[in-house]
Amino acid sequence: MEQPVPCVLCLGNFDGVHIAHAMLAAGAAELAEQLGTVPGAFCFTRPSGDYLNPAPPPHLTSTHGRLVQLFAAGAQMALLASFPAMRDLTPEEFIAFLKSNGCVGVVCGYDFRFGKRASGTAQTLLAHFGAERTRIIPAQTIDGKRIASTAIRELLIRGEVQEAALMLGRHWTLDAKVYHGKHLGSAWGFPTANQYFPEKCVVPAHGVYAVRCTFDGKTYQGVANIGRTRTRELRDPFI
Repeated sequence: MEQPVPCVLCLGNFDGVHIAHAMLAAGAAELAEQLGTVPGAFCFTRPSGDYLNPAPPPHLTSTHGRLVQLFAAGAQMALLASFPAMRDLTPEEFIAFLKSNGCVGVVCGYDFRFGKRASGTAQTLLAHFGAERTRIIPAQTIDGKRIASTAIRELLIRGEVQEAALMLGRHWTLDAKVYHGKHLGSAWGFPTANQYFPEKCVVPAHGVYAVRCTFDGKTYQGVANIGRTRTRELRDPFI
């Protein structure tokens, strides 16, 4: 049986992979270099909030989007797991799972919780991995406001996209399929593209936004109107 690659993992849900999340990935890269191992990230295929909250919050990023941003921040591998399959593990069983997959060091936020009933904490990881193999990142703030996925969702829903970008460290993006519409762009003299927000995706406040659109490796300046269209059911936000 092939042995797992020794690695340092940053741990979290990583929805949005904002500035504080990127610091976790960068911390894993730094610690991995010190230990001579590979930096990586552990996360669930779907955020734990999808299962724990009666009304789950919308997602800032898809699973693929999270991995792209984590790799950009310093991760070189990812360990993905199903939350339902792991929600009843004790903290000790969760740590044993990490170690069985080659994890020799961890990086997490100060408020990271894990294991059954969220009974494991950053201090639990510190006790098991030791001070030399554990990094705990304190809360990160901008203008006195804590950087968090929840705060970024709220900013986007209010249409405060510049403030959301400060916490994300980049502008929020949508990666979605283009659908045929009424071909009005051909009459207006410039191309248009119809997109629908994926299920569970956060939807910014309806309105008109300046955007950059990337297609076939080339980026264009553009304008996006976020609203609703009669061509789809009213529950489908339209861009």
